Amino acid sequence: MTGMQIRKPCWLGSGGGAEAVGAKFITGEVTAIHRDGNRVSGVEIDRKDRVNAAVIVNAAGPYAARVAELAGVTIPVQPVRQHLFRAFLRTAASKRHPMIVDPSGVHWRHDDPQRIDEQDQIIVARTKLDEPPGENFACDMSRWEQDFFPPLRRRLPSLSDYTHVEGWSGLYEMTPDHNPVLGSAPDRPGFLLANGFSGHGLMMAPATGKALSELIRLNHYETFDLTPLHVTRFNKNRPFRDDATL
Repeated sequence: MTGMQIRKPCWLGSGGGAEAVGAKFITGEVTAIHRDGNRVSGVEIDRKDRVNAAVIVNAAGPYAARVAELAGVTIPVQPVRQHLFRAFLRTAASKRHPMIVDPSGVHWRHDDPQRIDEQDQIIVARTKLDEPPGENFACDMSRWEQDFFPPLRRRLPSLSDYTHVEGWSGLYEMTPDHNPVLGSAPDRPGFLLANGFSGHGLMMAPATGKALSELIRLNHYETFDLTPLHVTRFNKNRPFRDDATL
């Protein structure tokens, strides 16, 4: 589960593996995407350095639409603020909780202490369906009492005795059907999309990487047919919906 991964070791492991087979990492902001006719031909970094490339994969997370615009491509991906809260429990819970989802939409899990003397703690999340899109990182602490804590207390009263709460917010990259857009961008050869994972990106990353590598090498999917997730599904009124994915 995305929320239960240790992100830094995951990144170091995957990044180190990529470097071991020849990948190079360049830090900077993509400020332009160059084209030769309709086909992409490279990127400009920090308005000065050019990197030539026959294939460019847009994996820019909540900034995906901005990057796509540099290539003259429009995608229905928007950044939307999401909140997480960590509640420190006065008394340690008798059992460790995996990811548990309440029908109200609140979900929680134990967050294992980093030190033996730390309090027991849980991470609580809930998606606000009417959250306006935008690059908003402000954490609204009032949402704990309004939206998060009441359904948690109803479902599991034993977890309601806490001493204090920490909160933070970040951005999801949302699509209209809450599923990713994958594959080649329309009318832009060489420009591939891996965007709009709507909070599921780390879980889907290995399969996404494999599928896009097949598109790059073979010009078609081999292991999984991800055609239903192509961005043109929205123009065709064929959204890809599922009942629930966390």
